[in-house]
This record gives sequence, C-alpha cells and structure tokens, in this order.
Amino acid sequence: MSLKANGLPAPQPANAAPYGCCKVCGAALHKTHYALAWQFHAISYTRPGDTPEEQAVLNLDSTAVRARFCSKACFHQGLRPALEADGLPAGLAEHRVLGGPIHPCVKCGKPVNLMVSHPAWVRCKQTMIPQDDEEISLPDWFDVMGVECADCDFSLASERQNRGAVDQKARAPV
Repeated sequence: MSLKANGLPAPQPANAAPYGCCKVCGAALHKTHYALAWQFHAISYTRPGDTPEEQAVLNLDSTAVRARFCSKACFHQGLRPALEADGLPAGLAEHRVLGGPIHPCVKCGKPVNLMVSHPAWVRCKQTMIPQDDEEISLPDWFDVMGVECADCDFSLASERQNRGAVDQKARAPV
C-alpha cells in the first residue's frame, strides 16, 4: 500500500477497489463498510406492536449512496463534512427519526407524512452481496437521520433523473 505525504493510504486504482474508496482516507473499501445515503421510501405501520417504532415497515423505492467510509473512525470523521457538502446541517449526524407517522422536514421544518414516499437521509453499515449480474447493498444496520418535504426535495431531483438507476429495492422492518 502506498502512503500519501500525510501518512494516509493513497487512493487505490478503481480495479483494485471494487467497492470504491473511503471518502476520508482513500483506502479501498471492504465488502462491509459504512455509508451516508439518500433514500426515497415510505413507511407503513403493519407489524404488530404498541408503538409506531414496533409497527413500522420501510418500503424502499431507491437509494443513492453519497459517501462511503472504510471504518467507524473514518465514518465519524467524515459524516459531518459529507452532510454539509449536500447542504445539510452537520448536527444531523447525531439525529435519528423515530416512529412517525409525521416528522418535520430537515431543511424547512414543514411536516412530512412518512406513510407517503419521501426523501430521507440515512447513515448505515452495509454489506455488498452479489445478485444476478450486479452487487446490491444490504444494511447491517441503518438510522434515518432526517426526511425532506416535497418542497425541499429538489436538491437531488436532477441527479435522480440523470442516474435513472435504482441502487436498491427492499421491504424491511425499520
């Protein structure tokens, strides 16, 4: 492994890093790594339980990974700057959306109905697994840090249209 002048690993060539490189140190990512992602999902409350947290089922439409990190240390170091790079407050790194079904928009504070498809920002630890001719990510764990209302959803709208690809589809308990 070659080192940059600051002692951190130099970024790896793309073919040497099939899962990408760490946003903080540039190290090649392993199959399991941490990520900041933007999702489009809805929550249904169909499981048995006494609280919305117990009843919630996440219905995932799509995911766009915004930053990947090789370790817990790099994740903690890089999450706040990655959030700010996407126009979000750094303090969102410590926030977690629980239950619902209504939660304020992270950008403007308007109420967001979590039962209707909406954008959400998540932090996760994910494992890449082969499926057919591609690799998909399955979360080992994830936290929804914030949600966006329809009025504030324009920050990534053009990117979603340009990508055209869905990184992941799933139906999983929250």
